[in-house]
Amino acid sequence: MSLWESGDSTGEVSLKEIFDGKEQIEGLSGLDLERVAFVSCRGGWPLAVDMDDEIALDQAFDYLNAVEQRDIQQADGVDRDPSRVHRLLRSYARHQGAQANYSTIRADLVANEGDSLDEDTIASYIKALKSIFVVEDVEAWNLTCVQRQLSAHQIHDISQTPLLQQQHSVWGLQTSYQI
Repeated sequence: MSLWESGDSTGEVSLKEIFDGKEQIEGLSGLDLERVAFVSCRGGWPLAVDMDDEIALDQAFDYLNAVEQRDIQQADGVDRDPSRVHRLLRSYARHQGAQANYSTIRADLVANEGDSLDEDTIASYIKALKSIFVVEDVEAWNLTCVQRQLSAHQIHDISQTPLLQQQHSVWGLQTSYQI
C-alpha cells in the first residue's frame, strides 16, 4: 500500500511525473520527520495502517521472526538455522541498493556477524528467500533523471529519530540514512 493509499500522503508529488521529466514538481507534506520515519518502518501492510503505532511496528518484527523461524524452512524443505537466516538478512539489508555478490555478502557476514557461510549456502538461503518473496533482484536503473530533480533540495539526516534507531538496532545498521 502506498503512502497516498494509507492516507499518509497528499499525493501532490507523482513519481510518474518525475520519471517523465516534468521540470517543476512541488508538494508539501503534513508529516513531521518522526512520522516519516515511522511510516517508513511500518510499511504499507493494509492491516498495519489502522493499528496503534507500536503494534504496527511489532507486526514488522513478527513478520521477520516468522520468516526466520518457519517460512524459509517451508520454502524448499531444507532445515535452516533461524539465527543464521537472521544474520544473513542483516547482511543483505546492509547491501540494499548495492551490487553485492555472494562473496561480498560472505565477507560481510565474517566481518560484522562473526559467522561464515560458504557461497553455496548463501546462494541456497537467498534462493529460498526469493521463493517466498522476501528478497528480490531489482534491475539497475538510470538515476540521472532523478538526480536532476533532487539536486536543489536539502538533504535531511533522519538517523537520529527514535523509530529509525529501533530499526537500526534490529538490523544492526550503523549507517546514516538521508532523505
